[in-house]
Amino acid sequence: MKKIYFVTTNKLKLAIANNILNKQGIEVENVAIETPEIQAFTSKEVVEYSAKYAFNKLNKPVIKTDVEYCIKSLCGFPGPYIKYINKWLTAQEILSLMKGKKNRTMLITEFLSYYDGKLLNTFSTSISCKISEKIYDDTTGTAFDKITVRKGFSKPQNLLSALELESLLSSQMTLWKEFAEFLLTKKL
Repeated sequence: MKKIYFVTTNKLKLAIANNILNKQGIEVENVAIETPEIQAFTSKEVVEYSAKYAFNKLNKPVIKTDVEYCIKSLCGFPGPYIKYINKWLTAQEILSLMKGKKNRTMLITEFLSYYDGKLLNTFSTSISCKISEKIYDDTTGTAFDKITVRKGFSKPQNLLSALELESLLSSQMTLWKEFAEFLLTKKL
């Protein structure tokens, strides 16, 4: 069984990684260290920097993930700054930015970078979602969780059960399967 070190503090991301990679014969060891989030125009740049940083700390082959949310009618806002916008703005403030916008499409792109000290390989998956017209429940989730409606659902993701969300993301995140294929065929 091959082993990979996944640098994350996000339990949902860890569950998805284990759900997909364990079935492929890949053991996932979680390493909960913080990595710097550089300022960049894309999450791809951020995640590649973080993977290299984590490798230099651990001296082991690592994977790191990052995500960007790009609202079409807001010129790609917030992009790679989703983590900060979720802290700085409420769901209602984001909906205020959408006032009068007919196109409520948002593209969520997840990036996964592998780095072993020599080889840097990055995978990505993009998923089209919608920004809801209103907040259905303001008590749970991040600002974007409260207004992001995933394809195939009529309610924001903060109203999905943990099992529904994990199942949905596991099925949509093709980058994990691409990474597994890469790792299993890579000569170590």
